[in-house]
Amino acid sequence: MKRKYYVSLDQDELLMLQDLVNSKNYSLQKRKRAHMLLLANDSDFTNEQISQMTGISIRGIEEIYKRFVLHGFKVTIYGKPRHRMPIMDPVDEERLRVMASQLSKNGKKLWTLKRLSQDFVTSKGLKVSMETVRRILKKYL
Repeated sequence: MKRKYYVSLDQDELLMLQDLVNSKNYSLQKRKRAHMLLLANDSDFTNEQISQMTGISIRGIEEIYKRFVLHGFKVTIYGKPRHRMPIMDPVDEERLRVMASQLSKNGKKLWTLKRLSQDFVTSKGLKVSMETVRRILKKYL
């Protein structure tokens, strides 16, 4: 099957990939991707041969080629960065902590995670889950 995308690595990328393949500090998935890119770099190996040598499916190899060409070296090896927006900002966390401490009497807690999560609404107008309340209170209490 004819390749749609071709891998061409420069000298710095080759050195980084060789170090990555030989190191035990990286996950097996990263080392397999690096090994596959080294084999695919301007070589005469077919996708089937690379698949047998690395244990990556042919479809997976084609996807890695595509990711390398479209997104670059780092995204191919390390993946896309994942950014999660925090549900609660520090002001909301403080409000929740104060709310929990106000619902205590003589050292006894008069609240439950369920009650706090039902009553508390963030400044953005969002409801929070019991697990979020538990994680926030675990930091402070």
